[in-house]
Amino acid sequence: MLWSMDAGERTALWPWALLVIVAPLVAFLSIGMQTGYCMDAAPGSGAESHCVTEPVLGPGVIIVLAFCGLLTAVAIYRIVRIAIERRR
Repeated sequence: MLWSMDAGERTALWPWALLVIVAPLVAFLSIGMQTGYCMDAAPGSGAESHCVTEPVLGPGVIIVLAFCGLLTAVAIYRIVRIAIERRR
């Protein structure tokens, strides 16, 4: 399909194809973020210091995931529309 398109059709296609790649990448990177804290014990108490980490899945990450999903869906829709218009 791509090799049979003229330059104008490829120019219209590449931003959407790039968005299909970048938006899920941003979503996966936002899921991979971690948050944490460390509890330091007093030296003479006999307790051990420890650190706790957990994934960041707050409302901001959920909004980013929804937005990236929406962008990916729109980009796929536009790629399909360009392919359908080319067939006509």
